[in-house]
Amino acid sequence: MVGVISVTPGQLKQQAQVYLRAKEGIEQQIQAVNNMNNAIAQE
Repeated sequence: MVGVISVTPGQLKQQAQVYLRAKEGIEQQIQAVNNMNNAIAQE
């Protein structure tokens, strides 16, 4: 077992922001791919 690592609420908040931004970026990429697929399907 690893020892308990103390994390401050501020650090957790910072991590959450990083993950949120990454998630938003990934969702935009997925949307872009879906849009391209739709455009190709309609040709």
